[in-house]
Amino acid sequence: MNLSKNLIQINNLVQILNSKNNKSTRANCFNAIELFWQDTSIQKFLGPEEFVIYVRNKFNQTPLENQISQGDVTIVWSRSSFELPVGKINIEDLFLKHQGYPFGLIIEHAFIEIDGKIIFQKPDPNTYQPYQIISRSEALYPYVNSKGYELTRHHRRQSP
Repeated sequence: MNLSKNLIQINNLVQILNSKNNKSTRANCFNAIELFWQDTSIQKFLGPEEFVIYVRNKFNQTPLENQISQGDVTIVWSRSSFELPVGKINIEDLFLKHQGYPFGLIIEHAFIEIDGKIIFQKPDPNTYQPYQIISRSEALYPYVNSKGYELTRHHRRQSP
């Protein structure tokens, strides 16, 4: 997918996905990222382990200080414990075989950055919840006060 995708194209994608979103299909924010990048055309429920593998295979983790690029994936994490200190999440280290995995980490949400101010997401895996383009601050609001809340950002690798 070309990163210069404009907002009209993204709005068209949202309309198409919402028209296909029916009562028998459950999809979630992880799947919305695959759909955005056209890595799948199937709306489905994707589990957190599958999503971590997908991100690890297709994206590079970038420092949050870097400028946001259209198409970057932001992952919202929380913790059930502090086995892995805040600021130490590295997607490359998250393997089932590592002792202590998942280190008390919980993926709360993930979305596609559009321009640093707006994002593309599927906020809820319920079938009736639509895909959306909303403000970044609105998407992050529910997580700001979560225990151990942390963001990671991931930039799509170039195809060989």
